[in-house]
Amino acid sequence: MGERKLPGEHKLPGERRLMDWLGSVFTAEGFKKLRPPEGLDGGEAALALRIQSECEKLDPRSDYSRIYMQALNSMEKYYEMSIGTLSSMIKIGGAGAGMSDIDALCRHTLEIFSRELDFENCSIMLADEEGKHLTLVAGRGKGDRYVGGGRHRKGVKINIGDGIAGKVFETGAYISISDVSADPRFAGYNATVDVASLLCVPIKSDEKIIGVLNFSHPLVEAFDKNTVNLMLLLSNFVGQMITMATLHNEIAAWNEKLQAEVDRKTIELSEKNFQLGRLNMELEERVRAGVEKLRQQEHMLIQQSKMAAVGDMLGIIAHQWTQPLAALSLQVQDIKDTYIHGELDEKFIDSAVAGSMETIGFMRDTILHFRNFFVPDREKVDFDVILAVNDVLKILSALLYNNYIETALWCACDVESVRFEDSSTPPPCRNAMTTITGYPNEFKQVILNLVTNARDAILGRRRRSEPGEKIKGRIGIDISIDAAVAPDGGGKIKIAVSDNGTGIPPDILDKVFDSYFTTKPPGEGTGIGLYMSKAIIENSFKGAIYAENIDEGARFVIEIGGSEVSAS
Repeated sequence: MGERKLPGEHKLPGERRLMDWLGSVFTAEGFKKLRPPEGLDGGEAALALRIQSECEKLDPRSDYSRIYMQALNSMEKYYEMSIGTLSSMIKIGGAGAGMSDIDALCRHTLEIFSRELDFENCSIMLADEEGKHLTLVAGRGKGDRYVGGGRHRKGVKINIGDGIAGKVFETGAYISISDVSADPRFAGYNATVDVASLLCVPIKSDEKIIGVLNFSHPLVEAFDKNTVNLMLLLSNFVGQMITMATLHNEIAAWNEKLQAEVDRKTIELSEKNFQLGRLNMELEERVRAGVEKLRQQEHMLIQQSKMAAVGDMLGIIAHQWTQPLAALSLQVQDIKDTYIHGELDEKFIDSAVAGSMETIGFMRDTILHFRNFFVPDREKVDFDVILAVNDVLKILSALLYNNYIETALWCACDVESVRFEDSSTPPPCRNAMTTITGYPNEFKQVILNLVTNARDAILGRRRRSEPGEKIKGRIGIDISIDAAVAPDGGGKIKIAVSDNGTGIPPDILDKVFDSYFTTKPPGEGTGIGLYMSKAIIENSFKGAIYAENIDEGARFVIEIGGSEVSAS
């Protein structure tokens, strides 16, 4: 009888085709046609080939029923082993997820093998870091002297290349022994347990061999081809899980190391923060003490500057009062002479009194003007720069006149350029932006310092001049306004005080504004006038002041811009 062909056989599932083929094989005619049907895939094809191989070894004259049952048993065993292998992989994967303890993973893997695959004797050996030895990390069962030479004791080592396990690791090929007693490699071995067949497969991870998986069984031929293939698949999966555990272990070690480093850095940072806090406190205290000391020094400088200014003012007052006092003296003497000659009458008395009162009024106005000059300003006000400069020139007019020094005040604005030399008349330049905001008396003090310094420079030049050489002193004050400089709408005003004195040596030009620095002879200068002038311009007027040399002397320039300048 030939093979049974069912209608639409090509449409039947693979399992149905396999069963129909088995029904036709176990007949006298079927043994002659053992070719498996087409269309089988996966496990069905492998099982059909296995059955074909086994049947070809049988005597067709034997009991076909017994052969049929053996084939069914083989198929059932393969399915059970496949299901057990799949179940083992699922459970090993679930248990090994996130596990970093390799020894615990290997022990748990062998427990799963025992439950799911009914492998009583099995062990796992892994290579050391040097790749010279295999070390037993987990074992299950009564013992297996064929792998490792002794009981399952954790830590037992064998050399790579020695024994079955060593050879498998060295070559990467599995070794299956169906009957240990018939294998010459085990001649003379007396096992204390029943070991009939042996299987050792390499454990791989990404094509790299990391260990071996050992199985032993008390029955011969316990590991057929299908079982070996399943165990190779399972060993590769175990290798991946061990690699994952190794990575988890390395990550945990790195995390622990990183945490230790973070803790160490945190402690160091805390200590540095503590030290920084203490340093900040010390710095704050030093800054506070330095500011206090600077404030005291500045207060002392201000007082010294005021005392020096008072001294200068007294000298100026003396010059201002020289002529009035001389006039009063003459008037008193004239009254006495008139009385002696009998010419003293009411008309003369009225004239003398009127002249004397005019002189005394001039002297009184001079004192009042100087007194107002030293009254400190309490708040900022708008004031005209030209009027302020002219007030200073009025105060110094007698002093400068007696020193044969002429002064000229120039105002160059966008309307016209005007020069006026008589400080008794109001400045004619009134249309420019010459009004600034600040403290007028402080500004006048700066102009006073610059003009008196210019006078001292001229007198110094005269002292060093040749005998008979006549040097006429000149002090010029130029005021210029640029209304288009500042972007916020405020203009820029520049006040330049120049002289034809000695000039400033270039090597000290950048030091003239330092405190206590002076080029005057001992006893004639305090070195605080220009320092205070710079402080006033920068702090009170948000401006700048600098010095430069010109052809015949020096020039000091004040620049005030932005919101400090407004239209007059």
